Amino acid sequence: MRNLDCPYYNTCLTSAAKHNLPDWDCGPCPNRDVKCEREEPDMVAYHILLRAIFDPEQYAMYLGSKPMHKPRQKAVASQQMASM
Repeated sequence: MRNLDCPYYNTCLTSAAKHNLPDWDCGPCPNRDVKCEREEPDMVAYHILLRAIFDPEQYAMYLGSKPMHKPRQKAVASQQMASM
């Protein structure tokens, strides 16, 4: 079994890749039970990025500014109404 929390995991993974090992685990390693503390990621930044990508108008409101451009769907609807 692999110890993903081991501080040496990346080093071992790199070594296994260099030697083209088809499979490896931490079984014989003396560090197999060593654990390192992981920082929890700040998910707020990811939510803001997703909002900016998928809902630019909402993101602009979040920033307190006007959207730089109309979303494509609304621009097409406006053009269709203008041509009627």
